[in-house]
Amino acid sequence: MIVNIYGSCNRWVFAQDRLKEYYGCKRVVEWDYPPPNGLQDGDLVLSLEPLEIDGLHQIKIVDALTSMNALAATGATADKPQTPATEQQVGGSHYTTMKIQPLEYCMANEMNACQTKIIKYVSRRKGDKTKQLEDLDKAIHVLQYYKEWIAQND
Repeated sequence: MIVNIYGSCNRWVFAQDRLKEYYGCKRVVEWDYPPPNGLQDGDLVLSLEPLEIDGLHQIKIVDALTSMNALAATGATADKPQTPATEQQVGGSHYTTMKIQPLEYCMANEMNACQTKIIKYVSRRKGDKTKQLEDLDKAIHVLQYYKEWIAQND
């Protein structure tokens, strides 16, 4: 695979070794215009604009750095893989103990943001009775918001 990371040069110039390692590339090719010739499998091509070459895996520099930094934040390394996001939770275990997490359900059913929030609030059983009632109030609020939005926009 050949990876093309494009965007502001001052962002990738400082991170090119980390990007090369993260994407498993063998060499870095910096290019602007015209597109480079003789690219090989395992090349990391850094450019200001996306290159119009078939077979390139195109990634914006912002997305590449975000992905790389997110992986680094998990403590994952080559010999210690990252735990899948579906098996972890930040701030509790009220989703990971469910048979299917609300987010998985919503993504599988292509739900929008309002629908997703409603499912989230009615699914969790976090905290005492007061917190649980607050979550139901949040769900009702989003449901009312969504109903008004549909009435005004459809």
